[in-house]
Amino acid sequence: WSALPALLVLCLSAKLLSMGMLADTAARSFAAGDSAGVADAAAGLRIANFIEPYRAPFADGDGLFLAGDFAAARQRFEETLSLAGTADECVVRVNLALTIERLGDAQAKAEDPTAAARLFAEGVAVVDAAPEGCFDAGGEAGADAGTEAGAGEKLKQAGERLQQKADAAAGEDTAPK
Repeated sequence: WSALPALLVLCLSAKLLSMGMLADTAARSFAAGDSAGVADAAAGLRIANFIEPYRAPFADGDGLFLAGDFAAARQRFEETLSLAGTADECVVRVNLALTIERLGDAQAKAEDPTAAARLFAEGVAVVDAAPEGCFDAGGEAGADAGTEAGAGEKLKQAGERLQQKADAAAGEDTAPK
């Protein structure tokens, strides 16, 4: 009977050790623009994904973003947002807002200002729904969510850019053709 608890402890230890390595691999692959590397790391994170359940869909979203599948990336980041705690919410919102911005850019390029304006407004709403702490370095959410990496500033910049694009797209939509 002592073998079963020992096996469980061994499996849990392996999971805990692999999570850090896989998350690091996902981050390095993302920085290198390697969508396949991010996807492989995300697949590893999905195995027995009960400790930090938001990490796997977050890595999936990063991989899909790099691959240019912004609609699927958006779904993964929205899933991540529902799973992440307050401490990680800012970083997730940055990625979600940037993904929605890319979708809006695609609609603007396709000359569909109505769809573009709607998407840009959705991106602004993602930024506006961020906890107050995301935007100040002293706040709990901002400090825990990688403010040193500039998550709050990136989120603020994305919100401003999205608002400008939403206003411009709304203006194009009402312009006579």
